[in-house]
Amino acid sequence: MARLDEEKALAVLLYLAEKAGGQIDLYKLLKMIYFADKAHLHKWGRTITADKYCRMNHGVTPSAVYDMIKSVRGDGEWIRDLSPFFELVRRKGGEQKPTILKALQKPDLDELSQSDIETLDQIFDQNIDRSFDELKMKAHDKVYDCDTSFWINDEDLAEGDPVVLEQILVHEECERFARVW
Repeated sequence: MARLDEEKALAVLLYLAEKAGGQIDLYKLLKMIYFADKAHLHKWGRTITADKYCRMNHGVTPSAVYDMIKSVRGDGEWIRDLSPFFELVRRKGGEQKPTILKALQKPDLDELSQSDIETLDQIFDQNIDRSFDELKMKAHDKVYDCDTSFWINDEDLAEGDPVVLEQILVHEECERFARVW
């Protein structure tokens, strides 16, 4: 599995926030990233963000992207200050923690491939109007139920599909070869 590309992850966060009008609910955002990564893996043999996924109470969650968001919220650490890119705001009615990501910059579309954008658009359209409960149910899927360990790997995301499993192996070989050069 590749390592998270921070610039690409930032582009994804800002892209989805922009599509939602400049701000987006954190839970919807995290679940859309999961659904997009899984869909892209099944079609193209790689995820968009290359994030590592984990099982959490409210479904499968992109670990590093969540850490990026928490660092701006003040309850996590990230190596780089991401506050120039987005801020977290409270919903009217005032939860204790901010739950809305507000984009402060436009996404760098050079970081996203055409297939990334197409997949993000499709997932956004399918999920933007879903409720918390609908997203939670959707995120407690076959991947969530395939094991009891905390971490989820790309093979889990493949859901046993032999074609996708083969694509993962080919993609990993290409990455190993590229690192040698």
